[in-house]
Amino acid sequence: MWFRRRKDRSEGHSWFGLHEPFDPKYRLVTSGLVKPWVLFIIRLVLAVYSLATALAHLIIYADVQRRPGDEYYIYFTRLTWIGLTAYFCASSFHSGFFVLSLRQLRKHQTSRAPWYPLQKWGKFLQFLHLYLFSTIITFPLIVTIVYWAVLADAETWQTPFTSWTNISMHAMNTAFLVIEFLFGRVRLHLGYWIFCIITLGLYLGLAYLVHDTQNIWVYSFLDPHKSNAHVAAYIVGIPVAETIIFFIMWGLIHMRDWILPRGRGVRVIETS
Repeated sequence: MWFRRRKDRSEGHSWFGLHEPFDPKYRLVTSGLVKPWVLFIIRLVLAVYSLATALAHLIIYADVQRRPGDEYYIYFTRLTWIGLTAYFCASSFHSGFFVLSLRQLRKHQTSRAPWYPLQKWGKFLQFLHLYLFSTIITFPLIVTIVYWAVLADAETWQTPFTSWTNISMHAMNTAFLVIEFLFGRVRLHLGYWIFCIITLGLYLGLAYLVHDTQNIWVYSFLDPHKSNAHVAAYIVGIPVAETIIFFIMWGLIHMRDWILPRGRGVRVIETS
């Protein structure tokens, strides 16, 4: 489907992607590999699975394992999974709306531009969506690497439930990242790097606050009584790893967009 839109010259030069008009090439709702309705289905399936997994894990964690429900939210793994869930719920909503918009325009044989809600929402919500994307495209790799390299033990496979949740939250999380990278067209903007680092810093503060208030070490490698050197290494190493992963993903996304420069199912004719 072809339609005209005034050329936006800021898209490739924005630190945060909050140019005007927002997302003129529909990167957030199109794919270089599949049509928009297929992208919608992919994101919807991931949203349903991630939401069902989060709810099942929370219910079993609180009711079966007899642990306080508020403890569920002190682990970075689970917060990252909630972020994945939120992103795929939001992105599938906007993708679905965009597909309906395309079908309505085809039905009425008009060349008007399709749209989706986030394009008309305020800059703050647009910022939050792109910020959320920057976390789900980088944090899952950190979770996967740290868990399997440092935290995994015999309890990982203790029961079918723990096996399923650990595979979901410590392996499938990275698979979801790869799927979004391959099938999506969302740009990773450099300005969000500092917010990712701040997020990690805030979580570190939360981890020590939990220990001070509940006497729980969320992750044993944060306990300074075991080894100050190891704690310092983790505190410095994880943000460094996030920085490396962020810029690797930034480069891979630009390479993807160079190989697949256009979204399937939609063609934008830019005019001055």
